[in-house]
Amino acid sequence: MKEILDLAQKLGEAIAESEAVKTYREMEKIYFESEEAQMAMQEYEDTRAAMTVKAKETGMTPESLKLFQEEMQGAMEKLMENKTVKAYLDAKSDFNDIFTKVNSIIAYCVQGEEQNMATEASGSCSGNCGSCRGCH
Repeated sequence: MKEILDLAQKLGEAIAESEAVKTYREMEKIYFESEEAQMAMQEYEDTRAAMTVKAKETGMTPESLKLFQEEMQGAMEKLMENKTVKAYLDAKSDFNDIFTKVNSIIAYCVQGEEQNMATEASGSCSGNCGSCRGCH
């Protein structure tokens, strides 16, 4: 067990020293220090929340779902016009990709089953648009 934990620590240290993690930490600091970026994200979150409430109240038909997706895509495009937000979300996505790939490799080794690493690594939709690069 100690050997496994030692290897996990070495892996964690290697990940922490990766360029993706360093970039993420730097962009996270810049993002949280930027009032403009915070306001842009809050506006996006407010739009998303309002659209979600509206969708729940009215129900989702195929037509309203398409409209919802179009409006959310527009809100995401507007959010991504803020260069600080875009750089932060891109860095966060790269950061998350490391963990997705590492977890897929570990799962493959432990379970002996082929994992769909391409899908997992590209980040399937989690429903949290703040952590992706845009809608499908």
